Amino acid sequence: MIRAPISDRQRIALGVAAVAAILVAYTVVAHVRHLDNAADRIVPTWTQLWAGIVRITTLDPDDHVRYIVADSSATGLRFLLGFGISVIASFVIGVAMGCFRRVRALLLPALSALARIPPTAVTAVIMAMVGTGMTFFQFAIAFGVFPILAESICLAVDDVPDELIQKSYTLGASQGEVIGNVIVPQILPKVLDAIRLQIGPALVYLISAELLAADMGFGYRIRRFGRLAQMDIVFPYLAALAVFGLVVTAAFAWIRVKRCPWYQPTKEGA
Repeated sequence: MIRAPISDRQRIALGVAAVAAILVAYTVVAHVRHLDNAADRIVPTWTQLWAGIVRITTLDPDDHVRYIVADSSATGLRFLLGFGISVIASFVIGVAMGCFRRVRALLLPALSALARIPPTAVTAVIMAMVGTGMTFFQFAIAFGVFPILAESICLAVDDVPDELIQKSYTLGASQGEVIGNVIVPQILPKVLDAIRLQIGPALVYLISAELLAADMGFGYRIRRFGRLAQMDIVFPYLAALAVFGLVVTAAFAWIRVKRCPWYQPTKEGA
């Protein structure tokens, strides 16, 4: 049956089975490749991966840094600033477009056009305009996240029933009170979901920028060791990115549950 519910135990078991299947498949591929070439580094064995993890977590004698610590700090700060600024700007502009038709008519066409431009295609343009400092990484994230997120928030405001707004005015609420006490609480769960869905794309834009013009960070390290085919270093970095994305996504889902316990997603697992 389509959309038939399953128990939590089945959901967890199926998820674990999928992860286990991926790990087993990787183990088999690595074993086969090393049978043909014992020096293969494209698909490292688990022993080689562990050696790579030890290397990036140990103080490097040449660079005098622990790679994973230095790169996590650099990438984390860039993501925090770029994504945070994008979310705040998107929220303000999205709510304004949803509430005021003149603002919507002024900004929505431009934002819709920007949202259709692949952000990675303009990375070099952004670099030429603002240089390669922190602003570059913030713009790289904002260009990809801001237009789409602002549109999503505007659409969430459109879904607020007119009856709620009119009743608020009838009860004497001011325009600011209607926005702050009626519209914002109504759209908050959808806004949190929209932000959660933009975490993955934001990481893509940031890593793409770091691949192009960083001297520290996950993108830089992946580029540096990827050129040397040292996948025992690259794969742990990719795994760390996946864990980071999952943790941040789970955090926003937890915030939605705690702040909006009344909200029921339309699809299971949302």
